[in-house]
Amino acid sequence: MSEPLVLDYDLYSLPTAQHRAGLAGFLVHLRGMERRGLGPLPEVVHAEPGEVRVRLTPEALQATLNHLYEATAEEIQAKALRKKGRKGEEKQVVEPLRTETRSETDAKGRTKERTVYIYPQVVPGAPFLAALDVPDIWLKLWREAVWSTLRGIPKTRIPFEQRAEGAAVGEAHALWTELGRWRRAREHGRVAPAEVASSLFIGAQSANAERVPFRGSPDLNLLLHFWPVVMGVAEARRLQFKDGQETEEGDGFVLAVPDVSDIEWFVEDFERAAGQLDPRPHGYRPAAGVVALPQESALEYLHYLWALASARGIAGQVKFSVSGVEAYHLRRDGNSVHLLGVGRVVASPKLAQGYERIREMARSPLFRRRTILNLLHDEPWYAGFERDFSHHDWRMFLRGQFAGDARRRLAAQSGGRESDD
Repeated sequence: MSEPLVLDYDLYSLPTAQHRAGLAGFLVHLRGMERRGLGPLPEVVHAEPGEVRVRLTPEALQATLNHLYEATAEEIQAKALRKKGRKGEEKQVVEPLRTETRSETDAKGRTKERTVYIYPQVVPGAPFLAALDVPDIWLKLWREAVWSTLRGIPKTRIPFEQRAEGAAVGEAHALWTELGRWRRAREHGRVAPAEVASSLFIGAQSANAERVPFRGSPDLNLLLHFWPVVMGVAEARRLQFKDGQETEEGDGFVLAVPDVSDIEWFVEDFERAAGQLDPRPHGYRPAAGVVALPQESALEYLHYLWALASARGIAGQVKFSVSGVEAYHLRRDGNSVHLLGVGRVVASPKLAQGYERIREMARSPLFRRRTILNLLHDEPWYAGFERDFSHHDWRMFLRGQFAGDARRRLAAQSGGRESDD
């Protein structure tokens, strides 16, 4: 049996929000495994606030990653045969599991036969979220967001595919080897960095345009497997006006990464907040999981933490368990995943309270977007609307959700519910 590794983490010394969220996600994940009687588990000791010591064996690492990447093999139907191949080359047909004929009835009552093709599909399990009673509509959004962004490139899905086949995650052995090399190098005063994959760290590249490799310490790379456990997810939407109607079009996903500042409180907060996610739908998505701009996903994350922080406030002092939330807007195009934007929202009572007002009153994506931007920039709620009026069809503002939002906001202000700003 290999000698155990001892890893010491100081929350306040970790380099990025993704690493700090990773440490928190690691603890949330282990607590879930413990509640389900799974193991063997790494031994975790909390020393001073923000300090975590982990005693890790290869068996514990394997069990932890196996549970993290749990997945199932399911079947989906496609209307056309799938094809694959490199750009510029002739595409090859991917053979389906089988072909079926389905009867469909249209709006006029006419029935016709349609051929569908059944293909296998690996679906991430996310047992750490299911165990916290996260509503199904949010679980579906989390799974699709991961599959379209962090694991949008097929080769990055291997750990999930291995678990769907009942095999152990092969990455555990590679990571243990890197950790052993790192420990031996450290004993001799050297460093032994390892490559950081883009599936673990948003924006990472094996090498940039100047051929500088993207590497990190293996003990820190371990944490990067776990920040998706505690991330927030949303679908970005783009509003269009076609044929006299407002339409929403999907524009990728937004991943909200909490910048954890109090790890003990955060773990408790997250586990409580996860089961309180609002399941009310907007089409096939949770209404709160459809955002008009990336920062809205960060504010939505703070919305749940704000309620918990307020409940434990002492002498009127509200303390968040995060210093802020980072938002990453990602969209998959073919076999490439593009980072479209990055934002950060500071955890403050003023922003949390301001967003609560917008959340309660605003339904129109355009109205929500402008008032959120004004909140973040500390401007009056009505500032900047002239820019929206000049860039969109005028009919979008005279009826429907936008008109209703404006009417309610103006009525609230004239009724004394708003400040004079």
